[in-house]
Amino acid sequence: PYAVVMRCVGDHQSSLSVGLHLLTGGSARLRVTIRKNEYFIPVVLLLRAMKECTDLQVFEAVTGGSDDAFVSDRVLSAISELSNFGAPLHSQEQCLAYLGNRF
Repeated sequence: PYAVVMRCVGDHQSSLSVGLHLLTGGSARLRVTIRKNEYFIPVVLLLRAMKECTDLQVFEAVTGGSDDAFVSDRVLSAISELSNFGAPLHSQEQCLAYLGNRF
């Protein structure tokens, strides 16, 4: 597992750290801290919440049309991960509702 962390500091010395974690299973999670609690949110869930898109559109946008099997496998793993959440997360509205119920 790998991670990239970015820390942002405001004018009043308030800070926020965000981390992108690449999991061994191939998916990716964004780590955010809200009210001193850490949450790991699937990246594909966030992408779908920001813009209405299909699995194919997510796949093509992330892979950039590359034929790299390693990258393709990881993206497919991240996309299929959403089916394990027990709630239908296919549309932007569904993803926003899912996130809104938890935060």
